[in-house]
Amino acid sequence: MSNDYANPQQAFMLCAMANLPLSKGAFDRLGERLARQGGVPDDDVELFTSIVSAYEDTLTQVEAVLVDLGYRPSARVKTTAVLIEKLVRESSRLSQVQDFAGARIVLANRLDQDRAVQRISERFDGFCPRPSRVKDRRHEPSHGYRAVHLVVFPDGNPVEIQVRTELQDRWAQIVERLADSWGRGIRYGEPPEDADALINHPDGSTSTRRDLLEATKALSLLISKQEELHVSASRNADHRTRLDRLYQEVLGMQASWAEPSETPKSELVLPDVIAELLSGLRTQSGNGDLPEVLEFPLETLADADRLVIHLKQANATALENVMARMAAAHDEVQDMVAEFARTAEMSVDS
Repeated sequence: MSNDYANPQQAFMLCAMANLPLSKGAFDRLGERLARQGGVPDDDVELFTSIVSAYEDTLTQVEAVLVDLGYRPSARVKTTAVLIEKLVRESSRLSQVQDFAGARIVLANRLDQDRAVQRISERFDGFCPRPSRVKDRRHEPSHGYRAVHLVVFPDGNPVEIQVRTELQDRWAQIVERLADSWGRGIRYGEPPEDADALINHPDGSTSTRRDLLEATKALSLLISKQEELHVSASRNADHRTRLDRLYQEVLGMQASWAEPSETPKSELVLPDVIAELLSGLRTQSGNGDLPEVLEFPLETLADADRLVIHLKQANATALENVMARMAAAHDEVQDMVAEFARTAEMSVDS
């Protein structure tokens, strides 16, 4: 895809298009009035409408960039009710709300998620007046919610971009479905309304609403571990490719060694290749230690040959183990997510 905003003049025009029609202080005072009244005061309707319009313009720009990058975003400006709820719940100022306007993209897996975060950050940082900010909730989940959030500032106004994997998105949709019926507070760690009410499961068993919410957190952790296994498998596969290349280099060195040469054989050893072999062993060990180096003194090409073969065998074993674990975890996670989705539907429909 081309970068439509590579031209500095285009970037300047974009960043100047949709500034808010009031100062930061006036913006915060408007937020106070919204929270105090629980709605938009009559005297502020026109002002609030112009602010929403400004954010919609900003969001349109963000959507265009995401589409240009090859993604299929969904987008929305917060409803007035949800915005006021957030102002009251968090006692925050309106200028502190980073997700007044937001977009979301969903990727197949965590590797695609990481690549998307990097590409999006680089694109927006290339023309925005402020650098993007990244909040990684995969390792610090919010009550089970996992995703990566970017806040970008295409015209100075913040827009939050949620980058989720398919499994993270399915989990979030289940909790959103429950929140619509049991109270939105469950998204922020609050107990559900009528927490001890019994709900029916597809298998005929029952549990309380409270217990089901705790189970969703366990499901979130299981999803995270399954996605980490996928990343591990990919790294092992990349490492195998690297080892294959190194092995070919060692074979080439052995062929050169066998040819007549006026250069002393001891000077034909390539330190760079030996160093890369050591790096390969560090990668295989996983912790940077090199206990196995003692078994492979790298003094000759025969030593290097034996080391590469050892690494290839160890990598193949590790990759086989990871793939088996990943397949089992994938099936388990998919079944559990489907069961939770069915339970959620039964719970809110009953």
